[in-house]
Amino acid sequence: PKLKDIPTLVEMLTYKTGQPDVTTGISLDKFTKLYHPPVPDFAIEVMDIPPSQVYNMGKVNAPSVILCLNGSGVVEQGIVKSINIGFGVAAFVSANTEAKLYSGESGVRIARAMTNVHL
Repeated sequence: PKLKDIPTLVEMLTYKTGQPDVTTGISLDKFTKLYHPPVPDFAIEVMDIPPSQVYNMGKVNAPSVILCLNGSGVVEQGIVKSINIGFGVAAFVSANTEAKLYSGESGVRIARAMTNVHL
């Protein structure tokens, strides 16, 4: 069985109460909002692209994962084959690489998660 060092765990506890810091995001452009907490672990960009638009996702200094939250479209990254996206579809974007996002007839909402390169 695994050792449970309860005295050490209890010693690490803090009993401070308070409200969490809630970030409202920073607008990067008219389609993208950046949410970056004060930790280096992650940051999230949320992109709301209107119907039938082409949007250039800028480069970031870290690999990222995009997840389609709503709508549909196509993602192109460099010379990589196009990827059709729709609700629940995820795709990988390499570090320091631009990607183009073509929104479908109903637009598309994308979340991009990455390490917090914005600190």
